Amino acid sequence: MSVAVHTLSNGATVLIDHMPQSQTTALSYTFRIGSRYEAENENGLAHFFEHMAFKGTKNRDAHSLNASMDALGATSNAFTSYEVTSYYMHGLNEDALQFNEIQADMAMHLTLPAEELEKERGVILQEIKMYADMPDSNLSNGLMATLYAGQALGRTILGPPENIRNFDRGVFDAFRQKHYHAGNLIVSVAGGADPQAILQDIEQRLVDVPQGTRSQYEPAKYTGGNLEIVRPEMQQKKLMVAFESSAAGNQDNLAETVMNIVLSGGMSSRLFTEIREKRGLVYSVSSGFSRLHDTGAFMARAGTGPEKVAELLPVLCDELNKIRQEPVTDAEFARAKKKIRVHTGMENDAMSDDRMKSNMMEYNIKGRIGTQEEFDERVAALTKDDLMEAARRVFSGKPTFASIGPAKKTVQEEIAARMGLEL
Repeated sequence: MSVAVHTLSNGATVLIDHMPQSQTTALSYTFRIGSRYEAENENGLAHFFEHMAFKGTKNRDAHSLNASMDALGATSNAFTSYEVTSYYMHGLNEDALQFNEIQADMAMHLTLPAEELEKERGVILQEIKMYADMPDSNLSNGLMATLYAGQALGRTILGPPENIRNFDRGVFDAFRQKHYHAGNLIVSVAGGADPQAILQDIEQRLVDVPQGTRSQYEPAKYTGGNLEIVRPEMQQKKLMVAFESSAAGNQDNLAETVMNIVLSGGMSSRLFTEIREKRGLVYSVSSGFSRLHDTGAFMARAGTGPEKVAELLPVLCDELNKIRQEPVTDAEFARAKKKIRVHTGMENDAMSDDRMKSNMMEYNIKGRIGTQEEFDERVAALTKDDLMEAARRVFSGKPTFASIGPAKKTVQEEIAARMGLEL
């Protein structure tokens, strides 16, 4: 895989991943502006902007915009995260230039019509209510609020209802002028379309996008703590245990990820074997990493009956202790290294829409896109000692605990005591 990286005269970045055998092309316009760039009174604005991009431009009203996309039979959508807002289309190669025209129109020419703004304000308020009814969403948001208390990363991407109700046109215009410029823009293309033709078209359409410097965010600080959300109507206690880890793009990412595969990568993994297969305490148990530019967190998640939490937590803690105290077996190590190579190989063989997104995310974090050969070399050089060092680094910090379900208080002190940690 070789991704061509182009920097336009106004500072916008264009990534082109030419896949000659692909019959489709995916294209996205991504602004490096997400919820962590918002002030507290702006929280929810980046996500609101995402919605409004589909509500009319200087060249199309909302109906015409949707009709233009549907006429191409393409997949069209958008998402907002803590660090980016991205708009994308995916369809036949023959329509790639039309994708670019539509996406450029949405990215640069949205008009924020007053009537549509009021309609979408109501839609987002309903979206907030929808997620408020979902225990998993409540738990994830609560965990982030505990990990990064009082900071932008501790706030939700959707924002609080009172902000959504109060945003006026002036707030939108000021936010757009500050953040939506070429210095924050990545255009990512992957698929079978002619790379020279699509690059030329992008350059022509972005020529008038103003220059700008990368938006800045306040550095994150892991705070951690304990959170219990009481939902008496629930039959399970859903819980998450978290520790601080390396940030995205850090050299420690690989060892931490392979270490986590030993813990949670498949039906022969340690957590699945000990917690589900041997003891039958849960239906599912998983763990993984959440990584951003300047911070990261290991998160383990499980759900069980309230009466089983006291049995579940010690087993989970013991497995985290074990992997930082004893070398993994040769078989576990080989299996984990194979699994991560397979996963990366599958990403490289993925459909054009997956490649478009993964290229954008990797470039946003690292400023470059590595090759499969580079990755394989790093995996081959990894040792079992590297895994133990990663486990010691991650599981020696302050634990964070969050739960949702029937009241049964379980605090981080229990976890710290079981693992011999200082709070």
